[in-house]
Amino acid sequence: MSRGAGWVERAIEAAFTSGSNRAFTVDELVLAVYVDVNRVEKKHRVAVLRAAHNVRQRLGWCTKACDVLVFYNPVDVRSTAQAQLRQFAADDIRRGGSRQFKADMRALDDPSIDVPWRRYMGRGGKWWEWVEIERCRRSGDNARADALQAKHDAERQRICQQMREASSGASFNHSNKGSHWHPTKIGKKRPRRTPQRAQVSFPSLPQ
Repeated sequence: MSRGAGWVERAIEAAFTSGSNRAFTVDELVLAVYVDVNRVEKKHRVAVLRAAHNVRQRLGWCTKACDVLVFYNPVDVRSTAQAQLRQFAADDIRRGGSRQFKADMRALDDPSIDVPWRRYMGRGGKWWEWVEIERCRRSGDNARADALQAKHDAERQRICQQMREASSGASFNHSNKGSHWHPTKIGKKRPRRTPQRAQVSFPSLPQ
């Protein structure tokens, strides 16, 4: 390992260790490593990204592709939730709108704010189960991990089945001058109507 890569990795490892309940973007890690940098450049991102992947493998962190790559701790509920919320807001952030994500970040650390996703973080919630499965795997409790995974998979299959049933049974009626539209008619060509010429009668000329 080169000397340069060594100190960058140590700085990132310190950030991951002290912020084990957080999720980090590459630019956030750049600012944690190059504390005196005024502008994040490509060379900074390349060096940090390479080092961050090495640290991730050593510490058992994961990555999630959002609007940018995010590093998070899979055995911490808050870190996992932050990465998931970033993924939810990815499209808005790409379009320059981060209001919802900022509101979610405030709610993440303020339980008094009512948000629909908070139930996922509580015991038995979806995000809590992800974290608990990973914790059990790492501690060697594979039986509990398998049971939680089976429960999670069954719930996912149930939701998918409901979505398929709703999709196959959906029908849409659209009134347009007495005609009705139905999704099963999509792609079927309507018979072309041959326009009929108007019959024009001319008055007879006087003899």
